[in-house]
Amino acid sequence: MGNGNVFQTMWENQQLMLHYHEKTVFEHPYASEWYEWAWIKRPLLDAYTSLKSGKISVVSTFGNPVIWWSAIPALFYTIYLWQIRQDKIAGYLCISYASMLFPWLFIHRTVFIYQYFACSMIQILMLGNCLHFFWERDPKRTRKAALLYLAAVIGAFLLFYPVLSGYPVKQEFAEQWLEWLEGWVLS
Repeated sequence: MGNGNVFQTMWENQQLMLHYHEKTVFEHPYASEWYEWAWIKRPLLDAYTSLKSGKISVVSTFGNPVIWWSAIPALFYTIYLWQIRQDKIAGYLCISYASMLFPWLFIHRTVFIYQYFACSMIQILMLGNCLHFFWERDPKRTRKAALLYLAAVIGAFLLFYPVLSGYPVKQEFAEQWLEWLEGWVLS
Protein backbone atom coordinates (compact mmCIF):
# COMPACT_ATOMS: atom_id res chain seq x y z
CA MET A 1 0.00 0.00 0.00
CA GLY A 2 0.97 3.61 -0.40
CA ASN A 3 2.80 3.16 -3.69
CA GLY A 4 1.67 6.58 -4.93
CA ASN A 5 -1.28 5.40 -7.02
CA VAL A 6 -4.32 6.75 -5.19
CA PHE A 7 -6.77 4.46 -6.98
CA GLN A 8 -4.68 1.39 -6.24
CA THR A 9 -4.50 2.44 -2.58
CA MET A 10 -8.27 2.98 -2.46
CA TRP A 11 -8.88 -0.45 -3.99
CA GLU A 12 -6.53 -2.13 -1.51
CA ASN A 13 -8.24 -0.35 1.39
CA GLN A 14 -11.64 -1.54 0.16
CA GLN A 15 -10.34 -5.10 0.00
CA LEU A 16 -8.92 -4.86 3.52
CA MET A 17 -12.23 -3.54 4.87
CA LEU A 18 -14.22 -6.27 3.11
CA HIS A 19 -11.86 -8.93 4.43
CA TYR A 20 -12.24 -7.54 7.96
CA HIS A 21 -16.04 -7.60 7.76
CA GLU A 22 -16.07 -11.12 6.31
CA LYS A 23 -13.67 -12.68 8.78
CA THR A 24 -14.35 -11.05 12.15
CA VAL A 25 -16.78 -13.60 13.55
CA PHE A 26 -16.90 -14.62 17.20
CA GLU A 27 -19.52 -15.35 19.83
CA HIS A 28 -20.48 -12.43 22.03
CA PRO A 29 -23.39 -12.32 24.51
CA TYR A 30 -24.42 -8.82 23.41
CA ALA A 31 -24.08 -9.26 19.66
CA SER A 32 -27.26 -8.75 17.66
CA GLU A 33 -28.44 -9.02 14.08
CA TRP A 34 -29.26 -5.99 11.92
CA TYR A 35 -32.99 -6.80 11.96
CA GLU A 36 -33.02 -6.70 15.79
CA TRP A 37 -31.52 -3.23 16.15
CA ALA A 38 -34.61 -1.03 15.67
CA TRP A 39 -36.47 -3.06 18.31
CA ILE A 40 -33.53 -2.79 20.72
CA LYS A 41 -33.65 -6.54 21.24
CA ARG A 42 -30.22 -6.65 22.86
CA PRO A 43 -28.45 -3.56 24.24
CA LEU A 44 -24.67 -3.73 24.46
CA LEU A 45 -23.35 -3.88 28.02
CA ASP A 46 -20.08 -1.96 27.78
CA ALA A 47 -19.01 -1.87 31.43
CA TYR A 48 -20.26 -3.23 34.73
CA THR A 49 -18.89 -2.51 38.20
CA SER A 50 -20.24 -3.73 41.51
CA LEU A 51 -19.56 -0.99 44.05
CA LYS A 52 -18.81 -1.36 47.77
CA SER A 53 -21.95 0.64 48.54
CA GLY A 54 -24.03 -2.24 47.18
CA LYS A 55 -24.89 -0.29 44.07
CA ILE A 56 -23.84 -1.01 40.51
CA SER A 57 -22.31 1.20 37.86
CA VAL A 58 -23.29 0.19 34.33
CA VAL A 59 -22.53 1.68 30.93
CA SER A 60 -24.73 0.36 28.13
CA THR A 61 -25.17 1.24 24.49
CA PHE A 62 -28.66 1.50 23.03
CA GLY A 63 -31.06 4.14 21.81
CA ASN A 64 -33.90 5.87 23.60
CA PRO A 65 -36.77 3.34 23.38
CA VAL A 66 -39.38 6.06 22.92
CA ILE A 67 -37.54 7.45 19.91
CA TRP A 68 -36.44 4.17 18.37
CA TRP A 69 -39.79 2.40 18.76
CA SER A 70 -41.82 5.35 17.48
CA ALA A 71 -39.41 5.63 14.56
CA ILE A 72 -40.57 2.25 13.26
CA PRO A 73 -44.08 3.45 12.30
CA ALA A 74 -42.50 6.74 11.18
CA LEU A 75 -40.38 4.74 8.74
CA PHE A 76 -43.50 3.16 7.22
CA TYR A 77 -45.31 6.49 7.10
CA THR A 78 -42.28 8.04 5.41
CA ILE A 79 -42.35 5.29 2.79
CA TYR A 80 -46.03 6.08 2.27
CA LEU A 81 -45.28 9.80 1.90
CA TRP A 82 -42.60 9.02 -0.66
CA GLN A 83 -44.50 6.45 -2.71
CA ILE A 84 -48.09 7.74 -2.52
CA ARG A 85 -47.73 11.47 -1.90
CA GLN A 86 -44.54 11.78 -3.95
CA ASP A 87 -42.81 13.75 -1.19
CA LYS A 88 -39.20 14.33 -2.23
CA ILE A 89 -37.93 14.84 1.31
CA ALA A 90 -39.48 11.52 2.35
CA GLY A 91 -37.83 9.89 -0.66
CA TYR A 92 -34.46 11.32 0.29
CA LEU A 93 -34.90 10.07 3.86
CA CYS A 94 -35.92 6.58 2.73
CA ILE A 95 -32.96 6.30 0.37
CA SER A 96 -30.60 7.61 3.07
CA TYR A 97 -31.95 5.12 5.61
CA ALA A 98 -31.72 2.23 3.15
CA SER A 99 -28.16 3.18 2.18
CA MET A 100 -27.11 3.05 5.85
CA LEU A 101 -28.89 -0.25 6.62
CA PHE A 102 -28.49 -2.13 3.32
CA PRO A 103 -24.79 -3.04 3.66
CA TRP A 104 -25.48 -4.76 7.00
CA LEU A 105 -27.77 -7.26 5.27
CA PHE A 106 -24.68 -8.85 3.72
CA ILE A 107 -22.31 -8.63 6.67
CA HIS A 108 -22.04 -11.94 8.49
CA ARG A 109 -19.55 -10.94 11.14
CA THR A 110 -20.28 -10.23 14.79
CA VAL A 111 -22.23 -6.94 14.94
CA PHE A 112 -23.69 -4.80 17.69
CA ILE A 113 -26.52 -2.33 18.20
CA TYR A 114 -24.27 0.74 17.94
CA GLN A 115 -23.92 0.02 14.24
CA TYR A 116 -27.55 1.16 13.87
CA PHE A 117 -26.87 4.66 15.20
CA ALA A 118 -26.48 6.21 11.72
CA CYS A 119 -29.86 4.78 10.73
CA SER A 120 -31.43 6.06 13.95
CA MET A 121 -30.30 9.60 13.15
CA ILE A 122 -32.10 9.38 9.82
CA GLN A 123 -35.17 8.00 11.57
CA ILE A 124 -35.20 11.04 13.85
CA LEU A 125 -35.38 13.16 10.70
CA MET A 126 -38.23 10.90 9.53
CA LEU A 127 -40.06 11.58 12.79
CA GLY A 128 -39.63 15.30 12.20
CA ASN A 129 -40.88 15.01 8.63
CA CYS A 130 -43.94 13.06 9.80
CA LEU A 131 -44.57 15.71 12.44
CA HIS A 132 -44.46 18.33 9.69
CA PHE A 133 -47.17 16.53 7.71
CA PHE A 134 -49.39 16.11 10.79
CA TRP A 135 -48.81 19.77 11.67
CA GLU A 136 -50.11 20.85 8.26
CA ARG A 137 -53.36 18.95 8.88
CA ASP A 138 -54.03 19.87 12.50
CA PRO A 139 -51.48 22.17 14.17
CA LYS A 140 -53.26 22.39 17.52
CA ARG A 141 -53.56 18.64 18.15
CA THR A 142 -50.13 17.98 16.67
CA ARG A 143 -48.57 20.49 19.04
CA LYS A 144 -50.13 18.77 22.05
CA ALA A 145 -49.05 15.35 20.80
CA ALA A 146 -45.53 16.63 20.09
CA LEU A 147 -45.22 18.06 23.61
CA LEU A 148 -46.40 14.77 25.15
CA TYR A 149 -43.96 12.91 22.94
CA LEU A 150 -41.12 15.22 23.96
CA ALA A 151 -41.99 14.66 27.62
CA ALA A 152 -41.90 10.88 27.06
CA VAL A 153 -38.52 11.13 25.32
CA ILE A 154 -37.07 13.22 28.15
CA GLY A 155 -38.62 10.90 30.74
CA ALA A 156 -37.09 7.82 29.09
CA PHE A 157 -33.71 9.54 28.89
CA LEU A 158 -33.80 10.42 32.59
CA LEU A 159 -34.97 6.92 33.50
CA PHE A 160 -32.19 5.21 31.52
CA TYR A 161 -29.48 7.78 32.27
CA PRO A 162 -27.88 5.66 35.03
CA VAL A 163 -27.23 2.70 32.71
CA LEU A 164 -26.10 4.94 29.86
CA SER A 165 -23.63 6.92 31.96
CA GLY A 166 -22.40 4.62 34.71
CA TYR A 167 -24.22 6.57 37.43
CA PRO A 168 -24.45 4.28 40.50
CA VAL A 169 -27.89 2.76 41.17
CA LYS A 170 -29.27 -0.18 43.09
CA GLN A 171 -29.28 -3.38 41.08
CA GLU A 172 -32.96 -3.89 41.91
CA PHE A 173 -33.78 -0.56 40.26
CA ALA A 174 -32.10 -1.62 37.03
CA GLU A 175 -33.74 -5.04 37.07
CA GLN A 176 -37.26 -3.84 37.92
CA TRP A 177 -37.46 -0.55 36.03
CA LEU A 178 -34.99 -0.71 33.17
CA GLU A 179 -34.92 -4.25 31.81
CA TRP A 180 -38.06 -3.84 29.72
CA LEU A 181 -37.48 -6.77 27.38
CA GLU A 182 -36.21 -10.27 28.01
CA GLY A 183 -32.92 -9.75 26.15
CA TRP A 184 -32.03 -6.63 28.11
CA VAL A 185 -29.24 -7.17 30.62
CA LEU A 186 -28.64 -3.80 32.25
CA SER A 187 -27.79 -4.91 35.77
